[in-house]
Amino acid sequence: MPRPGVARRLHRGGGAGWIGWLLAVLIVPVALSGTLLAVWPAVERVAYPTRFAATGAIDPDACVTALHAGAAPDRRIVAMEHGAGVLRFTTRGADGADRLFACTARGAGVSVADATHGAEAWVRRVHAALAVPWVGRGLVAAAGLALIGLALSGLALWGVAVFRGSDGWAWHRWLGLAAALPVLAMAASGLPLLWRGAAADGGAAPLAHPAQPLRIVEAHALALTSGTVARVAWPTRRSPDWLVTIAAGTARQVKVADDTGGALAAVARSDGGGTGEGVAASLHGVRGTGWWRRMLLALTGLAVVVLVATGSGRRTIHTRKPSG
Repeated sequence: MPRPGVARRLHRGGGAGWIGWLLAVLIVPVALSGTLLAVWPAVERVAYPTRFAATGAIDPDACVTALHAGAAPDRRIVAMEHGAGVLRFTTRGADGADRLFACTARGAGVSVADATHGAEAWVRRVHAALAVPWVGRGLVAAAGLALIGLALSGLALWGVAVFRGSDGWAWHRWLGLAAALPVLAMAASGLPLLWRGAAADGGAAPLAHPAQPLRIVEAHALALTSGTVARVAWPTRRSPDWLVTIAAGTARQVKVADDTGGALAAVARSDGGGTGEGVAASLHGVRGTGWWRRMLLALTGLAVVVLVATGSGRRTIHTRKPSG
């Protein structure tokens, strides 16, 4: 007969109800913010309806020109992401600090606005560091490790319950079973992504004025593989190639040489092919994610919130219940 003692103590925080609520304070904001990011294109349609009133595609090169005209001279573009009715640019200054800019259509031209303190940027900060400076990433890492422990111990307890024929809190166990693998994938893949940022390219500075315009880069990338452009990473002094992420079921990346504009190679996985970070980014749904995966990510986040909240409540009731 299975012995659930260790798994039960791990799943119940050693029997202390306050541990469950402490974990809930860490886990729930990360899960809710992840859910919001997964469905953000739909949120944008509701929150920013004027973005979708404009006709025609946004000219990315016009956005780059407008951004350079309005930003500080030392600020360089790191990457551009295609959103619903908006192009998002990540820029980096000489001090290493990143700022986000959103480019939208306005009449026959474009409009660029600082989005560093916008709603999406705030949700991203919550998801990456609970919007807490210095120690935030460590807190999110602790939440991720706790989720892994809860998922594994929950699976063990589910097996024990099935073996013994117990039906108490069956809905909690079955919801946990359905969400266990997605939760493990999200938590395990999110941990290595916490420290990517500037270290992802080894600190190499993006080129201030690459030779190729964005239109040419995207066209050459799409000539090599079908799909839609999800993200374009700027060439750097260390790697003078554009890196174009194509959303086509499984996200692909195409390298485009900045000197010639020719597409060099395409790889099946996003963010670096078979590298550890690339696999993590692909699992976590960072870029080039289709709607079916966005819905799966959103449902996983909601399941985590329900499981953590109800589990914490049950632990509190269990610890207060008199023995005997």
